[in-house]
Amino acid sequence: MLKIFSIASSILFWSLVQPAQATSPVPSLPDIRGNGMDEATRGRSGQALDAAAAKARNGAVRALPNIRVPSSGVDIGQIAARYGQAKGAVDERLIVFATLAMPKEALLRLARQAAQARAVLVFRGVDGGLAGGNWSRAVEAFEPLAKTGSSIQIHPDLFKSYHVSVAPTFILSSGSSEDSCASDRTVCGNTLRSEGDVTLDYVLERWAAGSGELADEARARLALMGRAP
Repeated sequence: MLKIFSIASSILFWSLVQPAQATSPVPSLPDIRGNGMDEATRGRSGQALDAAAAKARNGAVRALPNIRVPSSGVDIGQIAARYGQAKGAVDERLIVFATLAMPKEALLRLARQAAQARAVLVFRGVDGGLAGGNWSRAVEAFEPLAKTGSSIQIHPDLFKSYHVSVAPTFILSSGSSEDSCASDRTVCGNTLRSEGDVTLDYVLERWAAGSGELADEARARLALMGRAP
């Protein structure tokens, strides 16, 4: 299972969004600028963030829940509590490594296709890191991608595990990322890999032309996208 990342000073952000179900809307990202917070609320929020940071370091946070945000601003304590209650697994066999430096339209297209194919979009991080208040910048950057329904994670260690230096890089494995490469093993499990400025459907079509378990999986992902190999 992919590790989480944190909002605000490396807190609460390992897993930003789960893929949307066809019967339920994509959860909207809250406005976390803190406008309208009184001193007491800010104090509670700070304590909640400290507690959430400890949980994040131990791999306790995984998904963004549906949080109602008051017009006066968001209570970070509410986010911390709801994150702990979040449930649901994502399919981590198909991973797309991306970067926010990619052209916006290309990134949105990749996110939409990832949502269709039930792939996970993985990012190394945001400019300046998540410390010093950059967590609000992260939410702003990822909000358009989240609206596509794609599963998004910030996971720099996974870039190292798969030795990713080019974005986008596409990985299809026979097991979860933890089973294949998450332990930084030199030899990964049964894995297909492509990289370069191409689309997800293009990569899946090339993989589907082969034979074996992963070719079958590529064809199944194309079917989810409404495309025949």
